[in-house]
Amino acid sequence: MNFFHDFADVIMMKMTDRPKPFGVFHIFFVLITAAGVWFAASQAKRDEKKSLNSLYTIAAMIMLFGELYKQFVYTFEDMPIRYNWYYF
Repeated sequence: MNFFHDFADVIMMKMTDRPKPFGVFHIFFVLITAAGVWFAASQAKRDEKKSLNSLYTIAAMIMLFGELYKQFVYTFEDMPIRYNWYYF
């Protein structure tokens, strides 16, 4: 289990300083969100079943990856391993 703890420590995104409000960090992710919304709207406007299915598949994969990352990092964050159900 020490391997999982070390791996979680490597992939964990730790911030040394809290980002300033409306700094580059926040503006960058707002722009990424706006681009994602624009892409989803343009795909949905085409009203083709294939484009909507691909959009749903991509969104599901992104959400699944984020959830698995969160579960893994928070489970192996501390030793001994604790599964803090209230984080989720």
